[in-house]
Amino acid sequence: MEDVRKKIFKNSSLWIFSFVFQQLVRFLIVYLIAHFFGKSVFGAYSMVLTFVAFFTLISRHGWEYSFIKYVQYYIVKGRFGKLKGMLLSGFTIPLFFSLCLVFILYLNRNFFIRNFFKGEYDKFFYLLLFFIPIHTLLQLTLYFIEGLKHSGTRALLERVGITFLHLLLLLLLSGLGSMSTILSYFFASTVVLFVSFYVGIRILKGENIFKRIKYAKAVINIGNEFKYGLNLFSDAFINFLINRMDILFLGFFAFLGDVGVYSLTTRLTMVLILFYSAFDSILTPIISENFARKDFKSIEKLYREITWWGIALTIPLAIFYFLMGKELLLFFGKGFDKGFWALLILTVAQLVNVLVGSAGNIVAVCGYPKLSFYNSFSVAILSIILNLTLIPKYGVLGVAISTGSSIFVLNFLRGIELYIIFKLHPFNKAYFSILFASFVAATVGYFFKNYFLGEIFRIFAVAFLVFVSYIFVFIIAMPRNSRIFLVDFLKRKNKSDL
Repeated sequence: MEDVRKKIFKNSSLWIFSFVFQQLVRFLIVYLIAHFFGKSVFGAYSMVLTFVAFFTLISRHGWEYSFIKYVQYYIVKGRFGKLKGMLLSGFTIPLFFSLCLVFILYLNRNFFIRNFFKGEYDKFFYLLLFFIPIHTLLQLTLYFIEGLKHSGTRALLERVGITFLHLLLLLLLSGLGSMSTILSYFFASTVVLFVSFYVGIRILKGENIFKRIKYAKAVINIGNEFKYGLNLFSDAFINFLINRMDILFLGFFAFLGDVGVYSLTTRLTMVLILFYSAFDSILTPIISENFARKDFKSIEKLYREITWWGIALTIPLAIFYFLMGKELLLFFGKGFDKGFWALLILTVAQLVNVLVGSAGNIVAVCGYPKLSFYNSFSVAILSIILNLTLIPKYGVLGVAISTGSSIFVLNFLRGIELYIIFKLHPFNKAYFSILFASFVAATVGYFFKNYFLGEIFRIFAVAFLVFVSYIFVFIIAMPRNSRIFLVDFLKRKNKSDL
């Protein structure tokens, strides 16, 4: 058990490192594209990435989840013929589907270019067609590596490898103009695809599996594998509708510049869940372990601590967005301040997301996975209705209200269900320390924000004042239990690195 726990924390540490690295480098990439190419190009760039994610998700139709479930199962059982058959079908069938989608998109190119790229960025659309098969194979390869119990390696390849190469190639290809934004990501993904193939083969050779697969007779068993992946695909598709379909709706009803503005606000607010995601990635397996032992007191304690730390580490950035959101958006380029109210709405929604915390995971892990599907399906329908109703009339503000409302409703349902089923909630008197530190930080930031001259200097000065004042008060007021949790968390992480 100790070896398993060490592996979990090692992979989680790589997950945290890769996630933080990805967010920091993405921030720089977003700044370069938005600042030097403008909101319309950034909107077209965001549209391409959204379409790629959507069509490759459909192309894979869940095979990646079959890799995660069956790769290790077939290896342990010694069924290398079935493993070979699954790999052959799991790569060739999605690739065939992706090529079919490319053909359909090409036949309807005028519709997509006119309605989503506004007739201005047709080259972006044609690059999208080339990118779909590449990205399909890339995601399948990465999930295969994760199926080999190397989720940390997958995180490094996907988050560090692609993001770093994207930035490097963006700088090297900048002479090509706006096309460099998509070409750099396309080439970065292609390079990581070949590297991932190589890494996967090296892992198989290192575990003495490669030759067994190579010389085994392929046994095709599409039925069970396809059915399993397709069931999880439905969840992934609905989550996509909730989290990414807003870009496509906005792109259809509004200008590409509006897409660029909204995409920037969503990327900024996604940073708010950085710390919560890091804690949740490590502690979800522990919650599962405690559920197996019927230790609900430990689950309650972990849930409250995770949520408390998540909101405590998120609040300073939220305060900064409220105080300096308009200046921050202008820092990326002219016209981006149009998204200020959208930024505030999405900030509040993500705070609710962090506040409810791991409720959805706890409900799913503790024997109610269908509730997660029902919640997501209901909110996806709500999101579509709100998008169709609000975007044509209110544009960026409308899509922000739609997305923010969907996030709020989804987390409200999760929180209510968790309380009804397990009588669990994250709230306790320890939150007063967060409220007090937040009040002090917001007051200091608001009082001094107009004393600094120069846009960039004001942004960094207010950020410094907010974070320093918050952390100072927060450390003084931190409850004893939270200090103990932090020490235990760091001890676990350090042991996992030994």
